[in-house]
Amino acid sequence: LFFLPFHSRMENLIPVISKLQDVFQTAGERETFKLPQIVVVGSQSCGKSSVLENIVGRDFLPRGTGIVTRVPLLINLKCVSPNQQDKRVKAEEWATFRHQPTKVYENFENVKKEIVRRTEEITGKNKGVSDEEIVLTIYSPYVVNLTMVDLPGMTKVPVGDQPKDIEQQIRRLVLSYITNPNSVILAVSAATNDIANSESLHIAKEIDPHGERTLAVLTKLDLMDKGTSALELLSGQGGINVKLGIVGVVNRGQQDIINNVPIRDALQHEKNFFKVHYAPVSHHCGTAYLSRILNVILLDRIREALPSLRKRIKKKQLETMLNLERLGEPLGSSTEKGLRILASLTSFADSFNFSISGGATYGAQNLPQGLPLDAGAQLFKIFSHDFGRLLKSMDALSGLTRDSIIREIRNTVGPRPVLFVPDRAFESLVKKQIHRLEAPSVECVQKVYEKLKRILRQCLNAQDVDRFPALKDRTLRVASKFVDDCVPEAVAMVKNLIAIELAYINTDHPRFEGLSSLQEATSTTQTSSEALNELLDTIEDEDEVDDFSVIEDDITSTSVKNGKGQSGLSAFFSFTKQSQSPPSSTISSTRPKSPKPSKRQLAESSVNQDNKEMQIRIVENLISSYFGIVRQTIQDAIPKTITHFLVNKLQKDLSKHLVGSLYQQDLFDSLLAEDPEIDRQRVESKQLLESMDKAVAIISEIDDTADF
Repeated sequence: LFFLPFHSRMENLIPVISKLQDVFQTAGERETFKLPQIVVVGSQSCGKSSVLENIVGRDFLPRGTGIVTRVPLLINLKCVSPNQQDKRVKAEEWATFRHQPTKVYENFENVKKEIVRRTEEITGKNKGVSDEEIVLTIYSPYVVNLTMVDLPGMTKVPVGDQPKDIEQQIRRLVLSYITNPNSVILAVSAATNDIANSESLHIAKEIDPHGERTLAVLTKLDLMDKGTSALELLSGQGGINVKLGIVGVVNRGQQDIINNVPIRDALQHEKNFFKVHYAPVSHHCGTAYLSRILNVILLDRIREALPSLRKRIKKKQLETMLNLERLGEPLGSSTEKGLRILASLTSFADSFNFSISGGATYGAQNLPQGLPLDAGAQLFKIFSHDFGRLLKSMDALSGLTRDSIIREIRNTVGPRPVLFVPDRAFESLVKKQIHRLEAPSVECVQKVYEKLKRILRQCLNAQDVDRFPALKDRTLRVASKFVDDCVPEAVAMVKNLIAIELAYINTDHPRFEGLSSLQEATSTTQTSSEALNELLDTIEDEDEVDDFSVIEDDITSTSVKNGKGQSGLSAFFSFTKQSQSPPSSTISSTRPKSPKPSKRQLAESSVNQDNKEMQIRIVENLISSYFGIVRQTIQDAIPKTITHFLVNKLQKDLSKHLVGSLYQQDLFDSLLAEDPEIDRQRVESKQLLESMDKAVAIISEIDDTADF
């Protein structure tokens, strides 16, 4: 009688979870939706299989040496009353497998054989393990509603033909189940071994260190050595940190199994054993108590997980619907194909226009997700930040030296002396500097061209055309070719703007500072000429006085020395003659000396140097002034030119060009040829949507307002 379940509104939750498990397993979404379930973990020969058979009340699990359970066995226990009995069966208890949905098993020996057959079908005849589940549902009036997963027993050493990494394989499989935060870990340990070395408790502690969702089960209490007892452990005083408790059970022995002792008789023996040997804790020991406490724990887990589970199912349903909408339905008639191509091309062109103009930021409707909404800002950055700053950083006199300026002035005047800076020298030099603006201007065109092609790719990737790879590829190629064709015209116009500036040097420009430079030059020149004349006059006066004084002194000394008193003119010529015919001894003893520059020559040289400096300064001022005017003009004109010949032309004519190139009936079939992968995704999405619809219907069976 202790198998008869207590009926409550919560009992309906476990069958609901079992149905959801079937749905998610079929849809391949078991890992996506972590459903509450009881995971049975234990080492080999710890009595794990016997515990499960006691809970079910039937002998249905394969037995043998080594690893018998090599795949996860998901066991759904469903309590049914006689009036709920399946019309296909006559027995009180029966079982079904998910992989054989129409077959009913009334003989549990056949259930055992089918588990062995299906295991070998999944893993082969070797001793390896697999994560593919076998799902078994058992209907009985003597069970409580439960969902349990029996996992392969953990082992340390490979035996026989077991794989060398069998320990790691089983460990990975166990971890994949117990890491589910909604699972309850049923850690089975044999009381005949030291509990501190329990493999099941050790791996449970790794994942659940505080024991919040771990329930320990002690088996083989009847086989413990005489004089030993597990009473302290069962009383919760053994230092085992499991919040869900420790339950002791007594299973059938090997001899009982050989003698086919009924499980119900074994359960009665278990009940008597605890009354005799563990009377203080007998009320929370035994299989009957374990079944009920597992039922309660599982219901609590389901109740806690239900709100989140409901939200995730509906979210997945919506995502699947949107994915199916994105994948679309296969196109049939030529009219449908034409409309699809036309809509795709128009949407692509509109998306590009919105991205450039910034219209998408105004909340425009029906625009694809993932559009580059900052496309216009990116172009502005090229114009203002990259191109504008580059031009502003260009030095008007870069590449010009003082010698090159003087050389240019000399070359343009020929043999004539230079009065002022000639126009031809200024024009020649300023044109060289203006020509330097061409390279960054053409580079600006190239940058905008590359940015536009990148924006086109981004806009196309945002379109719903992945299912038509040929249409996507041809659309991008046609759009890119259209941009390519626009570039030469834009480059030519940019070069023409530079050529226009080179063609005519407008020295009459109101911002050109040429007049003030010339006025300054004239003033400086006049001042220098006046200073030169005054200096030369002063030098001439000083030279005359000095020269006559020397002559007069020389004549006087000569007359005294010769003892002759000659008068002025004869004395002058006499002195001149003597000075022109010095004594031979004097000539032979005197070396010729290099002529020293006179004061006049030094003065003239100084003034000429000042004139050169003045000419260089005038040229530099003129070039700087005019280059700044042209630079400002180019900085303003280039963005306008590029916008007109590239950006605006694309916005205006892209749609028309695409339609003219691709909207041709003989291209419809080839452009709309679907990728086989898209068709596969569509089929899978439809199946998944059906599963999610079923899941929503199943979970709706639970009254949202029920007070659990």
